[in-house]
Amino acid sequence: MYEKFLKNLKIWFECARGYSIILTVLALAVAFACGVKSGGNIWLGLLCALGVELGHIATNLIDDFFDYKIISSDKNFTNMVQKGKCRLIFDGTVSLKALKIAIIIVCALAFLIGVYLFSADRPNVIWLMLIGAVAVLFYQKFSLVGLSELVVGIVYGPLLFEGMYYVMTGSFSLEVFFISLVNVMFSEQFLFTHTLLDFDGDMISHKKTLVCRIGDKKKCLRVLGGFFTAGYLVLTGLAIYWGNPIYLLGFLTLPHVIWLFRELKVFNKDKTVLPEIKKWNYPLDNWEQIQKDGTVSFYYRLLLSRNIMVYMSILQIVIIMGL
Repeated sequence: MYEKFLKNLKIWFECARGYSIILTVLALAVAFACGVKSGGNIWLGLLCALGVELGHIATNLIDDFFDYKIISSDKNFTNMVQKGKCRLIFDGTVSLKALKIAIIIVCALAFLIGVYLFSADRPNVIWLMLIGAVAVLFYQKFSLVGLSELVVGIVYGPLLFEGMYYVMTGSFSLEVFFISLVNVMFSEQFLFTHTLLDFDGDMISHKKTLVCRIGDKKKCLRVLGGFFTAGYLVLTGLAIYWGNPIYLLGFLTLPHVIWLFRELKVFNKDKTVLPEIKKWNYPLDNWEQIQKDGTVSFYYRLLLSRNIMVYMSILQIVIIMGL
């Protein structure tokens, strides 16, 4: 029975794109550190974090639900999309009915947490919940019209950071707002890298992501560089404005950014080229399954991008607690 539970947990973890959940956890940890540093309510902060994480899981499940319908509606889509996309639905491991039930349960739990926070003398939570609900329920639709980057920028930046800080302290903070902008840029680079790797399939399925609108992989790399540059500029601005060079610790991620660009250039030329794994590329989640699926080239680059976000979040926590 225990083995069956673990097997099911692993299935749903993959279905919810577990490799990306860590991004929300770490972003929440940075925002949580801001609240703790200001003497905020730890219990409310933990509940808020759980609610946001459930929202992220729901977004991934809903996205796969609609992506499956789009992909399976035309053989051309099935042939062109990234191998392994919606794998658990296509191979029958997870049914659409089970997926619907999971989405309802996760959304309901997130809603109940929001109600509790509202009752804990945090009236503005209602507005934060409404914005979050729109992002969760309609993210896939926003993606189809090229607004996914805007949604992620709002959710992973001011909404998440100021929301967490407000829940914990009952107030908002200008410094927390600017710290959130660093997270915005490093979250955007992950989303942008993902859509760049999915470029061919998304073009066939008529998605209007920012990458598809640009329509040129070389130009997309320059835009990606813009996200990173903006993030580092905000860090520099914080160091200058607050007179504390500790913010510059974030620049320790720069070598990983340079390596990511090197690998993306290779992928853009030939997506079948298998990478030479280096020690500093780890962690690489679910690597055995990725190798079996034949999606190493894709997920290697995606996980490199994910890891950059992870490293920056850890450094931000160090920065905040060291202020």
